[in-house]
Amino acid sequence: TTVDWFTGFDGCRTTAVDIDHATGKTYAVYDYLDTARQQWQLFIWQEIFGIWDSGGCAMSKAYVDSTINIGYPAVAADNGNLVIVAAVHDDDTPDDTDIVCWHTSDGIVTNLSAPVIIAASSGSENFPRISHIEGYKFAVTFSRNDSLFVSYTCNGGTNWSIPEPVSSPDTIITEYRNSDISNGGKVAGWEYRNGIDAKLHYASLTPDDSDGDGIVDYCDNCPTQSNPGQEDGDADGIGNLCEKCGSAANSNQLDIDTDGEG
Repeated sequence: TTVDWFTGFDGCRTTAVDIDHATGKTYAVYDYLDTARQQWQLFIWQEIFGIWDSGGCAMSKAYVDSTINIGYPAVAADNGNLVIVAAVHDDDTPDDTDIVCWHTSDGIVTNLSAPVIIAASSGSENFPRISHIEGYKFAVTFSRNDSLFVSYTCNGGTNWSIPEPVSSPDTIITEYRNSDISNGGKVAGWEYRNGIDAKLHYASLTPDDSDGDGIVDYCDNCPTQSNPGQEDGDADGIGNLCEKCGSAANSNQLDIDTDGEG
């Protein structure tokens, strides 16, 4: 059944979909070639599940610089928290791809943020996949050269953790949909090469919790000392136990004379 269509957005290369089970909104994303600009762009379509004639909403995203292209998008949504990830590259350096995201907390595609960088190095980050974990937490996996990496956000896509390798010692097969995430962002699977054979590896994603307080490092406001309550008296994002100046907000923890006091 054709549920909806749009003219002028032909040339779809890859696509991904998700349903926000709290709001009933469905999201479809795909990359398409704008032939007038010769630029790969992102198209986003939102509908209400089961009410396909509700009018919905659609929009496209593109860089002002037409030499920057968007590809291989993926999407995840929960309770209005919508995060779309994709790989971007410049025409001059097509092998130097980076991973970015767009996000919003109200589920409205026209309110998506400007692109936020998840991973950008001299290597080739590509083929992202995304999964909602809980609340504002999401996990993204992507290939970098011959390995699979994972990055996390605990604030709906505003900030992301430093990417960590998860596939070692496997040499992954770098191609579209060579990996996926399941079980609420807790498990990843990837395709890898073993001699002449291609095989699948399925393993748990276990984010570090250095202080053992039950709060993973990427969301812990004091990852070096156990503080399960995440107390933060001055609301600067630094837990009281790690705070250099508990009486005033100082998120950069500036300590000019290095005496331990902010």
